[in-house]
Amino acid sequence: MFSTTPTNEWGSIPTAGGVSVITASLAALVALAATESFNARRQRETESALRSRREDVYEKLLGHMTGIFRGGNPNKSEVEIRAAVAVWASADVIDKLAAWNAVTYRIMRDHNGNVPPEDRVWLQEALGDIAVAVRKDLAPHLADSVSVSSERIAKMVFNDYSQ
Repeated sequence: MFSTTPTNEWGSIPTAGGVSVITASLAALVALAATESFNARRQRETESALRSRREDVYEKLLGHMTGIFRGGNPNKSEVEIRAAVAVWASADVIDKLAAWNAVTYRIMRDHNGNVPPEDRVWLQEALGDIAVAVRKDLAPHLADSVSVSSERIAKMVFNDYSQ
């Protein structure tokens, strides 16, 4: 006999309620994809802004530190630089800068700011260590493939560097 329920070769024809459920599910999937896309874009923009800010802070920090060796005014902007480093720098950069500060404080206190010959190479390499930490912070995905030693950086920055 004949069936009163309409069918096709795939089975019964969906009712209006079934079509509504399918339509709502598709709309939810589209909204979810749009939200995830928006959140991913927002996260990338935030990371880019953070990286840009860190680049600026690190550039000022290393320029200031190098300037100290060149006879620049070490107090010119040190307060602002230290504040920015405290807010924006990675833990590794902060730790290396703390070691640098401890030695430079001792030199200022005990040697009236004149760097003794036995501390000069250590300070030059310490600046290199800070630069290496900065490079790793700004490009962690490239750290292994473009690693540069603190000694190479010290050779590049200081004309009188010798191991």
